[in-house]
Amino acid sequence: AVTFTGTSTLTTVAINGGAIIGTSIGVSSPSTGGFTTLVASGAVTFTGTSTLTTVAINAGAIVGTTIGVSLPSTGAFTTLAASGAVTFTGTSTLTTVAINGGAIIGTSIGVS
Repeated sequence: AVTFTGTSTLTTVAINGGAIIGTSIGVSSPSTGGFTTLVASGAVTFTGTSTLTTVAINAGAIVGTTIGVSLPSTGAFTTLAASGAVTFTGTSTLTTVAINGGAIIGTSIGVS
């Protein structure tokens, strides 16, 4: 076993107090890593399918992203706002309806 004390420089790596300083890891031979916390500055690139258990994008808002376009699913919202045209396909259940540009406001249709 080799024992180093203090700060040692090995060809292109500097290890100081357990910290690997200024060294790329896994560039020529990538592998897995396990971390309790991962902090990155600059751009982070994910390749392949990534599973992120908790995501905050721009303070929690997913901005400018189409969701469900290739694999549609369900959604549950407290408020849904849209700009532009909204298209419903299939049967839609709306508990309260006020349509303004074609005026079905305050009108009961098909009440049993």
